[in-house]
Amino acid sequence: MNESYIIQLSKAINTYASVPDDELIKFNTIAYPAKVKKGEYFIKAGDLQPWLGFIISGIFRAFHVDDTGREFTKHFFKENDFMTANSRSLVDKEFVKKEADYYFQALEDSTVLKIDRVEQRAHLSHPCWQEIFAKEIERVHTIEERRIKQLLLADAETQYFNFLQDFPGLEHRIKQSHIASYVGVSPVSLSRIRAHIKSN
Repeated sequence: MNESYIIQLSKAINTYASVPDDELIKFNTIAYPAKVKKGEYFIKAGDLQPWLGFIISGIFRAFHVDDTGREFTKHFFKENDFMTANSRSLVDKEFVKKEADYYFQALEDSTVLKIDRVEQRAHLSHPCWQEIFAKEIERVHTIEERRIKQLLLADAETQYFNFLQDFPGLEHRIKQSHIASYVGVSPVSLSRIRAHIKSN
């Protein structure tokens, strides 16, 4: 594997927990770099694989499609984030794999360190991985729970400000329609919000 990928992974995960060198080697023996072009999918709803990805470069959006074909953006993932269709599988060794509920689509040409099978979780048995994955799940869930509350209680401008806070820099890298889907407004309404912010 590219040495720069290993260094980047090491720096990212060591912000969560101290990882012994042999554990980093284990991760690198079961993960491999995969290129995902803009518009392609890392995971599709209904997939059983891949299990886990660590983003080296690029952006992904996780979204659900309802029965009418309408898309609802759930989360964005960027460099140094982990993404998985079933977060419980990261911390539950008894987890039985199930089909993904969401799509994970690349919004830029991206590179991901990819682990295909949930069964490979057994290789990452050291307590450091439990700590890393638990903290990553908590980070994502905190953002998602706050967003759900905001969709019910906050106005659209507040929701947009919190998007900027939770995903700094992404407003310049992704389509306005994707941001609007996440905030819960139409692209036209989002344009009005941005114009109002600029005028103040």
